[in-house]
Amino acid sequence: MIDKTLVEQLHEVGNDIREECLISCSIGFTGKDDCHGRTCRSCFEAIMHYIASRIEAEYMELPKDADGVPCKRGDHVRFGETEGDIKEMLLFERGWELYLTSLDDSVSADSVHHVKPDTPASIASDIDNGRCTGTEAVERFKALGDEQV
Repeated sequence: MIDKTLVEQLHEVGNDIREECLISCSIGFTGKDDCHGRTCRSCFEAIMHYIASRIEAEYMELPKDADGVPCKRGDHVRFGETEGDIKEMLLFERGWELYLTSLDDSVSADSVHHVKPDTPASIASDIDNGRCTGTEAVERFKALGDEQV
């Protein structure tokens, strides 16, 4: 996993460009003063910093759920006893509001939790730890479908 944001990576690329040309192009850049007195390095450095600055200026961080996990449209989340997919996200002065497929009203982003999909191992663990009954386990196994069991 990459530890740096796209903005940080682009700034780093801009800083790391060497005096030699990085691209072979039809007008024959050589990394010397072939472009009206500018070197390839100065041109590419300016481009990378410009791109990074534009991304930084227009970047909007995704809302986070109660556990700090970013929320995106289509994510399956739980609000109290209700589960649903995020169908819309709106930013207000008071914070992010999410609209779920299963609710008619909005909920605050920091009040939902992402729902981890069931797996045979998670169902078995819930049975062993007394978190679900036999009947619930059977229903959960049926919901998985034949391909996962």
